[in-house]
Amino acid sequence: MDGLNEKLRELIKASGLTIYKLTVLAGLSENTIYNWFNKGAEPSVHALKAICPYLNITLSELFADDKCGELTFSENELISYFRELSNENKSVIIKLARDLKEK
Repeated sequence: MDGLNEKLRELIKASGLTIYKLTVLAGLSENTIYNWFNKGAEPSVHALKAICPYLNITLSELFADDKCGELTFSENELISYFRELSNENKSVIIKLARDLKEK
């Protein structure tokens, strides 16, 4: 649980949200997230699924063992923008990245 709490703290900080604001946005009861950190309460899958969109992460990414290392803020931001693109625009970005890499 400590690893998950640490990851959640980092994601909340990177999101620029306060714990209170995240709780409100996710539609959770007022002290839900505070209880995870301060009282050792275990988060439910429902609660984690509710906060993930506001942290720009999927539930599976939250639990993934990141073998590539931590992503930087810029990398997370790029991924967040990329996910919002149409499939056509995603293809353009991928081609651009390949072209830039070859230069």
